[in-house]
Amino acid sequence: SYGEDLIIAQYFQDRKIFQGIYIDIGCFHPIWSSNTYKFHKLGWSGYCFDVDEFKLKMMRLFRQKKVQTFFKAVVPKTSIDQENDFITVFKFLTPWSDIDTCDLQTAKDYSIKYDLDFITTNVPCEAINSILKNLPKVNFFKIDIEGLDEAILMEMNLDLYTPEVILFENIETWSGTQEIKLKLEQYGYERLFISNYSVCYA
Repeated sequence: SYGEDLIIAQYFQDRKIFQGIYIDIGCFHPIWSSNTYKFHKLGWSGYCFDVDEFKLKMMRLFRQKKVQTFFKAVVPKTSIDQENDFITVFKFLTPWSDIDTCDLQTAKDYSIKYDLDFITTNVPCEAINSILKNLPKVNFFKIDIEGLDEAILMEMNLDLYTPEVILFENIETWSGTQEIKLKLEQYGYERLFISNYSVCYA
């Protein structure tokens, strides 16, 4: 976290939303470098998704009853060729890896960039709109799943699901693509800030 959580917390405070609901897709660590930890401390409830069961176990340990965790990969939509709604995940052989991904090209790029090997594993997956259909209204939508953030947002049905704040990452295109900007602006979102690779709309 580069202080994104402080700006977002102020945004919600200004709008008198004191105990909201967050969704954290690619939740990584319960405290360190987490953009949802501050909201947990403020008494918010959360839904955390990750492809690593250990990270989810740590989430439950540190956030207790205020969090529900889901061991699954979030995908734009479920495709016909996914065997029983499972997807291949490329996991890097390093503790607390924050670069595990469902995108093979991203995995290959990271492998070269960081000189790390990865293994492949199958993880249950579910389409974003199917997930949101079964959750209460989310105030803060945070996604960081290495290379697929915008694909998920492009598929997300903003007619039905409209979080006040959306935080995502794009390490290829600074500030996010024109395509995602146009979609979010079409639904009344404005860019709140850009911080490093993170892009935030509200």
